Amino acid sequence: MSRAGKYFLGVLGLFAGAILSGYVAGCVSAQGGGAQGIPNLRLVEAPSIYRSGQITSMAQWIYVRDVLQVSNVVKLNEINEAPDVLPPGMTLYYFPISIEEQLDPLLVGRVAWQILEAVRKIGPGTLVHCEYGNDRTGAAIYARRIQEGWSEEAARAELLA
Repeated sequence: MSRAGKYFLGVLGLFAGAILSGYVAGCVSAQGGGAQGIPNLRLVEAPSIYRSGQITSMAQWIYVRDVLQVSNVVKLNEINEAPDVLPPGMTLYYFPISIEEQLDPLLVGRVAWQILEAVRKIGPGTLVHCEYGNDRTGAAIYARRIQEGWSEEAARAELLA
């Protein structure tokens, strides 16, 4: 097997572990709200990379845009879970991962590919979100941390925090 193939299989294993760790830890249910009632709103990296659950009102989007200085939104949940209606000045990058896909070991390759594509869009002024801001979002942030050189243990600890 080529070096690239081995690397891809290693990345698949890390994603599978990250997603299943989040699921086993009980991260599929809604948790506490953040500023402006945005579920699981947290700063990932200063000055302006955030993660959250689904934002449900224009007032929340305007808060994210104007106060948090976010202009890019990486959406990981499906449209049928909740649509995003963004105010002017924000760009949506859509990488849908269904709840079924994130839990099916046979589909982890597609899920890993979607997450890798999403991670490429994460930079200053970005909000990464899914429905609750845990599993899919956590896996994307986990992938970013691994890409940044974090240890698997440190990235997993953040995922489960």
